[in-house]
Amino acid sequence: MIINESFLLLLLQEWICSNEKPSDQEVFSKYKGKDRDIVRGELFPHPIPTLEENNLSIAYAVVLFKSANLAEKVLQSIYMPHNIYCIHVDVKSPVGYFS
Repeated sequence: MIINESFLLLLLQEWICSNEKPSDQEVFSKYKGKDRDIVRGELFPHPIPTLEENNLSIAYAVVLFKSANLAEKVLQSIYMPHNIYCIHVDVKSPVGYFS
C-alpha cells in the first residue's frame, strides 16, 4: 500500500492542531495495565535506527507538570529506542500524575 505524502502531512497537522484534547485521565488510561513493549510498539512507532544513531544516544530530561496530552505528543515525537529519557513529575502536578 502506498501512502500519499500530502495525506500524511494532513494527518500530522490534524494530530498536532486538534481542538479536541483528551483529558489527562484519558491519556493515562491508554497506558494503565499495559506491558511496556506493547505500549512502545502501539503508541511510540519509530523508524529503525541507523548505525550512527545507535552509536550516539541522546539523553532527554522532560519535566511534566500539566497536560499529559502534550507530554505524550512530545515523547512520541522524540522517541527512539536507543535514547535515554528522564521524566520528572513536578510536585505541583495533579495527584493523578503520581498514580
